[in-house]
Amino acid sequence: MNLKMVLSLLPYLVRLMELAEKHFGDGTGPEKKALVMDGAEVIMDALTEQSTGGQKRWWEKFAGSVGVIIDSLASILFPKEK
Repeated sequence: MNLKMVLSLLPYLVRLMELAEKHFGDGTGPEKKALVMDGAEVIMDALTEQSTGGQKRWWEKFAGSVGVIIDSLASILFPKEK
């Protein structure tokens, strides 16, 4: 179930990241990540309303891992120029 949950969340994370990138300027990484994390939690809450509650338990257990996934996606989608 964990992999399925991550895979279902990925498109939402990407879209939330695109929105955060558009609305926040450079040097606002923590604010962008907070917006994406909050949005991901809202999405998981919405999914919980339609399920047996497994998503809520999953979020509580894997929120930290979702943060790592967001950081990884950010480095792929918005690489820093050197």
